[in-house]
Amino acid sequence: MRVAIDMVKEGRAQACVSAGNTGALMATAKFVLKMLPGIDRPAICTALPSMTGHTWMLDLGANVDVDAEHLLQFAVMGSVMASAVDGNRSPRIGLLNIGEEEIKGNEQVKEAAGLLASSHLNYGGFAEGDDIYKGGYDVVVCDGFVGNVSLKTTEGVAKMIAQFIREEFSRNILTKLAALITMPVLRAFRHRIDPRRYNGASLLGLNGVVQELIKNDVLVVQTGCSQIALTKAGLTTPEAAHLAGPGLKEVCETVGMPPVLGIGSCVDNSRILIACAEMVKTGGLGDSIADLPVAGCAPEYMSEKAISIGHYFVASGVYTVFGVTFPVIKGTKFYDHLFGGLEDLGVGKWGFAVDPHDIAHLMIAHIDKKRKELGIDKARERQLMSMEDRQKLEA
Repeated sequence: MRVAIDMVKEGRAQACVSAGNTGALMATAKFVLKMLPGIDRPAICTALPSMTGHTWMLDLGANVDVDAEHLLQFAVMGSVMASAVDGNRSPRIGLLNIGEEEIKGNEQVKEAAGLLASSHLNYGGFAEGDDIYKGGYDVVVCDGFVGNVSLKTTEGVAKMIAQFIREEFSRNILTKLAALITMPVLRAFRHRIDPRRYNGASLLGLNGVVQELIKNDVLVVQTGCSQIALTKAGLTTPEAAHLAGPGLKEVCETVGMPPVLGIGSCVDNSRILIACAEMVKTGGLGDSIADLPVAGCAPEYMSEKAISIGHYFVASGVYTVFGVTFPVIKGTKFYDHLFGGLEDLGVGKWGFAVDPHDIAHLMIAHIDKKRKELGIDKARERQLMSMEDRQKLEA
C-alpha cells in the first residue's frame, strides 16, 4: 500500500487502488500525499444508486467525529466529484439529517447548514435517509459514522430483498416456472441492486496542485487559510526542497528557502502583485505583469470573495485558474470575454478545471508559454558570484 501511494506522490502513477484496510489506506495517504489546501481531512465518497441515476455520498467512514467546517469541506469535495465525473456544473447538495425542518438535528448539523447556505455551493437543504435513493440531491453529505451505518444498512437491505425474492419464487412448481419466465428481469434487478457494484469508493481531499507545481520547477507563493494545510504538509520549510524539480530544488537549497512561500492572509494578495511588478520594473522581465511567467489559482474557493480577488489578479495581468464550480455558460459573450477577450486587451484571463492535476498543468502550460516568449525557456550557463561582486556589478 505504501509503495503504491509513493508511486502517486512521485508521479509514476495517477491513482492508487487498494483492497486493503481502509483506515490504513487513509492514514498512509494522508501522511505521504498530505492534504489539499483548505481541506483538513480526507473523506470517503462513492455513488449510490437512485431513482434518477445515482447520488454521491460522503463521508462513508473516514471521519467519525467532525465539526460543521468539515461538513462544508466534504460538500465542496462532493460537488467537485459530481462536476468532474458527471459533468454537472451545479450539483445539488443535501445535508443528511433526521428531518427537513430547520429546527431538527444536532448543533453540528445546524451550524453546517448555515455555512452551506452562505457558500457558493448549490445547497438544497436537509436531506432525509430516503432522499439518498429518491434522487432529489446529486450529493449527500454527512459524518463518517452516519455515512458508514447508512452504507452498511443499504447493503443489508439489498441482500434481504434478494433473499426474499428467492424464497418466494422457490415455494412451489408454479412460482418456479414464474421465476424461469421472469429470469431476465430478475437478473437485471439483481445487477442494479448488487452491493458489490457500489463497494469501491474514492478518498477525496489529498494534495495535488501544489506538489504538481513545485515538482515542475514552479515556485508557489501563497496567501490565505490554505497556508495551514501546506504548513502541516511540511511544504513551507527549506527541507521540502527535495520535493521540487531540479531547477527549483537547486535555487531553494542554494538560498535556503522553501518551495512554497506564505506571505499573508487571503486579502494580502496585493503583496504578490507588488513582487510581480518589481520583477518587471527591477528585473526587466517584459513590459507588464501580463508578460511574466506567472499564474494564479483558486482551486477550492469557499466564497465569492475569492472570485473577486481572482478577478483583481486577472485585471492586473495574471492568468488565474478557478476550480470547484464556475457559474458561467460556455459560448456566451461573457464567458468568451473572461476566458479570452481580456487577454486580447493586454491583461490576464480566466481558466477553469476541476481536477487538481488539470489545474496545475493549465498553469504550467501558461508559465512555459510566457517563458518561451521572454526567451528564458532554455538552460544557460550560470555564473555564481559573491554578494560583494554583485554589488560592484550593480554599481
